[in-house]
Amino acid sequence: MLAMHLALHGAFLIGLADRHLYTSGARLLEESLRISGRPAGYDDLCRLVMEGTLANSSQVVAACEAFWGGVERWSAARGIPLEEPRRIPF
Repeated sequence: MLAMHLALHGAFLIGLADRHLYTSGARLLEESLRISGRPAGYDDLCRLVMEGTLANSSQVVAACEAFWGGVERWSAARGIPLEEPRRIPF
């Protein structure tokens, strides 16, 4: 379930960064694969989710971690902060 949510939110992130409007929720993942400049690891995770091949937990965990590492590098290269700096108290 987490892999599916991660792929979905990855598509949202990619669409926002590219200012892309998806045509429908049903085609969101498919369309996200056509946007250039995706984070490393996204394609593999997205395809696992789209194909429903999530039974191998080691493969799914590796895909999720590869995608998150790709997001960190991708966001840094684009100047997109992942965390909002805050001072305590919140």
